[in-house]
Amino acid sequence: MQWHNTDLSIPGNGGFDLELIRSYNSALITPTDNLGSFNGGNQPVGVGWQMHLGKVISKSDAKVCSNTIVSTIDNPVLELPDGSSQIFSFTNDSNARVMTAKRWKAECSNGETIVYSPDGTKYLMGKIVKSNPDPKAIYSLYPTKITDKNGNYAVITYENRGPRITQISTNDGRVVDFGYSDYIVPSSSGNYTISLLSAISSVGKTVKYYYSQVPDRGAFFLSQVIRSDGNSWNYSYYANTGTATDNRYLLKQVETPYGGTFNYSYSVFRPIGGTSNAAV
Repeated sequence: MQWHNTDLSIPGNGGFDLELIRSYNSALITPTDNLGSFNGGNQPVGVGWQMHLGKVISKSDAKVCSNTIVSTIDNPVLELPDGSSQIFSFTNDSNARVMTAKRWKAECSNGETIVYSPDGTKYLMGKIVKSNPDPKAIYSLYPTKITDKNGNYAVITYENRGPRITQISTNDGRVVDFGYSDYIVPSSSGNYTISLLSAISSVGKTVKYYYSQVPDRGAFFLSQVIRSDGNSWNYSYYANTGTATDNRYLLKQVETPYGGTFNYSYSVFRPIGGTSNAAV
């Protein structure tokens, strides 16, 4: 199950708008782990949620354009800010060696990976985050500069560790600042901290984020998002009621700023060729 919401939108020159989209995907959650791995837990916006400006996921190495893949199941994957994804394929086209079915393409030269959208927008994928130790490493490449076909651009700055954005600035003077708060997780081997997104601010508008700890795991749920107008999104999740259930830790209810409520239930299925079940 997926849920998407635009938390902040700032218009720009020639349609080069800054849109910060928060997306939820139940497939990111693996109940059997500690909800702290790359695929499930301590994302900067809580369990199952993401906020980014696009990324490329590679299972082989950080060289997206190197056709060293043994199986197509390991091909690099492009993930867009709304959570949708496309698989890169290796072609014989000298102008587009690595391309998706929807005409996004990747080029690699001088140690840089660049992704182009069908409308000509250029993404310099300069931030590389490695998850899991070798030989099961996963590399995620995030954009450090986005340039449209008219020359408008945005520079994205990250923390040294992980994919946490600290600021976005554009050539026409727009700036978005990101703030984070540390949450303490008790542990028998010693307490540790998790840094989660607490606010995004720009041109007098601020969106705030609040969390609650998963009762039996070292991770946090996103529980509330307060918009710049003071109204809020509120979220609740299923508890861990046993290994036989389909919905452990998944999004249960969404309360909208307009007074509406959405409730979700889940069933398990195993994709064709898959090795594990998924809840939908």
